[in-house]
Amino acid sequence: MVIEELKTRPGQWALVGEDVTTSTATLLKKYGAEATARGSKSGRVARLYARWPEGGAE
Repeated sequence: MVIEELKTRPGQWALVGEDVTTSTATLLKKYGAEATARGSKSGRVARLYARWPEGGAE
C-alpha cells in the first residue's frame, strides 16, 4: 500500500497518483499522510503528491 511505502521515507514528497479523484487525497490524509494536489480540473487531480510526516506515528 502507498502508506507503507511513504513510511519508509518520512518527510520526503512522492508522486502517488496522476489523473485521480480528489477523494484520493482525503483517503491518504485519513491514514495520517500529508497530501497536496497540483492541477485540479473537474473534480480530478492532475498530480497528487504525499508524504509521511517526520516523527509521525507508525
